[in-house]
Amino acid sequence: MSERVKVTANPRGTKRLLSQKTVLAVLFLVVGLEVAALLVYLRLDNIVNGDLYGYGLKFSLAWATDYWMSNVVVIGTLIGSVILTVANLVPFYIYSKDCSASSRWASILSPTIAACFAAVSLYFVFRIDSLVHGTLYQYGLQFSLEWAVGYWSTVRATLGLNGAAIVICVFMVFVTWVVTRDLAEERFQTQTRKNFLARTF
Repeated sequence: MSERVKVTANPRGTKRLLSQKTVLAVLFLVVGLEVAALLVYLRLDNIVNGDLYGYGLKFSLAWATDYWMSNVVVIGTLIGSVILTVANLVPFYIYSKDCSASSRWASILSPTIAACFAAVSLYFVFRIDSLVHGTLYQYGLQFSLEWAVGYWSTVRATLGLNGAAIVICVFMVFVTWVVTRDLAEERFQTQTRKNFLARTF
């Protein structure tokens, strides 16, 4: 008897977990992580474009051009990821009303592309890190724990927050897929019931 109760309870528990509220909660969590990653990254930019000059770094377009490009990509992709994640509210809301295929795919593709944007920003943060701990030593930068500790902490925080946002964003895609599928099934069953009652009475 207890085994039957467990079997029937699990689907209901899963359905409660994978609900529209779950999608919204995960969405705002992803946005919070991405915004935090962006704010922390701006501190990294201040270190490279400010603090390091106090430790012998000499400006040169040879390294600055590469850094500027990577910096623009990191900031742009993080902002783009935030915008796409927030924009996911629109197709998801539309789908909850009409259950159209286009709005469903839009609500799934939006966080998927947002995760891709965040992944691109991760790659370019690694590029900046290799620039700082490689190329910049050729332009007079002297290693010191005074700048390195703050730099390492900022890089790790940026990578950690962004990495967590990507993982949760992928989870959000899965949750959205399941929730939108269930919404479509519920709508179909409701419509079928209404049609049956209309024919009967």
